[in-house]
Amino acid sequence: VTGVQTCTLPIFGGTLDDLRGVTSHFRSVATARPCIRKDFFVHPIQVLQAREAGASAILIIVRALTDDEMKTLAAAATAAGLDALFEIHNEPEIARAVAHGAKIIGFSATPERLDGRGLQIFDRLICGPTVRELQADGYLAHTKYFCPPSVQVTDWRERAVELAARQQSVTGDAVDTWQRRALNVPTIVFCTSLTHCDEVCVAARFANIQAATIDGSMTNDQRRELIDGLANGKLHWLVSCELISEGLDVPACKCVIQLRPTQSLALHMQQIGRALRPGATAVILDHVGNCERLGGAETLREWSLDGRAKSRGTK
Repeated sequence: VTGVQTCTLPIFGGTLDDLRGVTSHFRSVATARPCIRKDFFVHPIQVLQAREAGASAILIIVRALTDDEMKTLAAAATAAGLDALFEIHNEPEIARAVAHGAKIIGFSATPERLDGRGLQIFDRLICGPTVRELQADGYLAHTKYFCPPSVQVTDWRERAVELAARQQSVTGDAVDTWQRRALNVPTIVFCTSLTHCDEVCVAARFANIQAATIDGSMTNDQRRELIDGLANGKLHWLVSCELISEGLDVPACKCVIQLRPTQSLALHMQQIGRALRPGATAVILDHVGNCERLGGAETLREWSLDGRAKSRGTK
């Protein structure tokens, strides 16, 4: 280990006490390790909190901040004696970071974009442990895959993909397979559109499965109520189009139903990943051929900054 990133975001269950615990541990061993506080920094007080908790650096997410906000945070980090790592995803963001004196640029945990294009804006790709290694060490759940005969997508334009996935036979198979393979396991269902989400919810409720759509128009409190409902048993399924593919933590989820065909490995992995929190075995029910196209979470892959080829059309 050459350094540690510690997330203090409450939405992911992180706190400043987590950061204090990590930095305290490394102060007690022979070889110190730098520690980055990962959070959505918007105010200099967060920089002072990072220093107080023992961090060596903060994370400045360029796309989330205005130029004035970046300038203020970078100055606060310098005053506090901390390094500032500027997270960027494209060349315009590099220019903005450099304009504010960035010395360390990069720091993304995503090895490729959702559209499969490369990340040649970086100079170096450092690969961490594989999913298999993380499973063996207890950091990720093991998985079971069930992949019934699936939708065959030949036209990857958005509307064509949606119509293929919305076939009643596909939705019916999803309900039946869940009842046989993952009954009462808290589940996230990924669909192609909000209309598709609503149709899936109707089919689920007809089969006495408590299901609800979660979408970006809801308030944070409304979303949290639904996520809590999955944990306390009021809901069996949370049905989503985009909202919880990436970022949002849903700790109770131990099953994913894929009803959204994709050619994007990054999107596929994000969806599977919702069920990989340590604990009980994760169940992946793939009704649209994503695992056949792209492999499972444990598939060994060669990551590259050059990206990978993909058919034209929707992700």
